[in-house]
Amino acid sequence: MTTGFIEFLMGPRITIANLKAYKRRSLITKEQFQSTLKNIDIILKWAHEYDEVETSEKFIYSLAEKKSQKKIACINAETGEIICYS
Repeated sequence: MTTGFIEFLMGPRITIANLKAYKRRSLITKEQFQSTLKNIDIILKWAHEYDEVETSEKFIYSLAEKKSQKKIACINAETGEIICYS
């Protein structure tokens, strides 16, 4: 726990046959998704990283809802509703 190296990793328990049998489908239509995208702003901000020796800066992109400018946590795949941080 002190080295930062991964000591143990558990993957999902699913077989190749199950993956091949999975039928992928969209939950919302393309039009609903495009409508949702119209309500999203992309925000570009500087992020400061502080080190013991020096400070560096880099650009970070984030997504926000246009009206409220709240950061987006996710988009509901069934309804297309934008879910924001409070």
